[in-house]
This record gives sequence, structure tokens and C-alpha cells, in this order.
Amino acid sequence: MHWLIGQASRHRALAVGLTAQIVQYGSALLLVPFMVTRLSAPTIGIWYIFVAVQSLAMVCDFGFQPSFTRAIALALSGARKLERSGLGEVVPEGQAPNYRLAAETVAAAHRFYRLLAIGVLVLLLAFGLPYATTLARAGGVPTGSVQIAWLILCLSIALTLAFLWISPVLMGSGRVEQNYLFIIANRATFSILGILVLVAGGGLIALCVTLIVTQIFARLVAHRFLRGILGDHADRPADPRAVREVLSMIWPNAGRMGAVAIGGFLMTRFSLFAISSFVGVVAGGAYALSVQLLMALCAAAQLPMQV
Repeated sequence: MHWLIGQASRHRALAVGLTAQIVQYGSALLLVPFMVTRLSAPTIGIWYIFVAVQSLAMVCDFGFQPSFTRAIALALSGARKLERSGLGEVVPEGQAPNYRLAAETVAAAHRFYRLLAIGVLVLLLAFGLPYATTLARAGGVPTGSVQIAWLILCLSIALTLAFLWISPVLMGSGRVEQNYLFIIANRATFSILGILVLVAGGGLIALCVTLIVTQIFARLVAHRFLRGILGDHADRPADPRAVREVLSMIWPNAGRMGAVAIGGFLMTRFSLFAISSFVGVVAGGAYALSVQLLMALCAAAQLPMQV
């Protein structure tokens, strides 16, 4: 009986994971028919610049997500401390969770992503707004609407970064299925709302507003999944010195992974900025759409192994 229950649980988790991957990669594709029939070519080009900026902002995570995931998993497995390199001491099987260390790691993740969100928001407002205005003028798109859309986009990116601690906590605590449901809630909501606003006649501004609504909704969904992870330390304030110590332990591995992430972004996305700047947003939009379709095919081929 226990074997059958375990098998059913694994199959359910596999189905949820597969659905999450399909939704994550397919949600943006669902918008394509509605965008190309309701938005002008320059506006589509601007939108893909916005999407590329979102991806660039996620690279600013610099590898901390998997590092926080590993640290939380170690703490909840009973590890007494974190190591800058290597596996550290062997944790005996059946060791009680180290809720104090887990709470300090979660507090460190909160602090890191909060500061990251503020820093990226300032940079996007200071340097991104003039760039978006220049592209709008070159493409013949009303600059006022692009500027408003950019400001909303900046807020949505800041929210996304501020909530990046959620997945490491869910994954590190073994709530993999709940993490997949969190991803589904995020991406599916954006896809549905995006289609609705385009059908209703909304444009660039409306699409950016859906990004903010999506983040808020996904955060509410995640609130239920996060209950009980930190035990009796959930409501206790973490020691600021311990939080700084956790960040110093996590940084070396995160830095290496971040360098790889930046290299991947430069190979796949940086060309869009160059094309849009030197050839025009119309050509940039066509290029981005082609790349999106090709990347979706690659993602579909990798789905079974990823799940």
C-alpha cells in the first residue's frame, strides 16, 4: 500500500512538473497570435525589448537562487553550519531540522532580493527610460505611452526580484510540487490576462499592468505553500550578524554560477539590443519572435529530462 501511494505521489509530481514546464515555455507563445494581429510591428519590437530587459534583470540574481536552495536544504536536513566550499560535515540520517539556520538563510534571501530589487529599479529608471524613449522615437511609437509602460515594467521587475526567494524556500524544503504550482500560477495568469487585455484592445501599457497583477497573484498563492517550513522560528527575527554570515558563505558558489548565467544571456539575448538599436525595432521584433519560436522548440525537446 505504501509503495502504491509513493508511486502515485511521484506520478502526480511528474505530471505537475511537466505541466509547469509547458506553461512556463508555452505561455508567451500563446500571446503571439494576439500580438501580431492587434499590435503594430514597432510596438511588438518594443515589447520584445521589454521582455529582454526582464531576462537581463533576472540575470542579476547572479546564481543566488540555487545557492539559497542548497543552503535551506542543508539546514532542514540538520546541518549545523554552511560551508563556503565542499560538502561540509556529514549530517547523520534522521537528524532534526536546524530551523534556526534555515530561518537565518531565508532572512538572508529576503534581504538580498529586497536590496537587489531596489538597486535594479534605480538603474532601470535612470538608464533604461532614456533608452526606451530613444527606441520609441526611432520606431515611430508614441513616446508617452512607451514611457508609462516602461515605468510599470520597472515596478513589475522589482516585484519579481523581491519575490525570487520563494522558489528556493519551496525547493529547499522539498516542496517541489508546490513550487511547480507556484510557477503555473505565475505564468498561466500572465498568459490569460495578456490575451484578455489584447482582445479588449489594450496595448503596451495594459500588457505591463498584467505583469504586476500576475506577481501579486502568484505571491498570494505561494503564501499558502510556505506555511510551516520554518517551524517555531517562522515569526522570530533573525540575528543580523548571522544573516550577513550566511550571505558570506553563499557568495563564492553563487558568483561562479552567476558568471555562467551572464554568459548565457549575452549569447542568446544581447543581439536583440544591438539589432533594435542599429537596424530598428521592427527588425528587432521579427528577430526576437524567430528566436522565441526556436527556443520553444529546444525547450520542448528538453522537457522530459528537465522534469
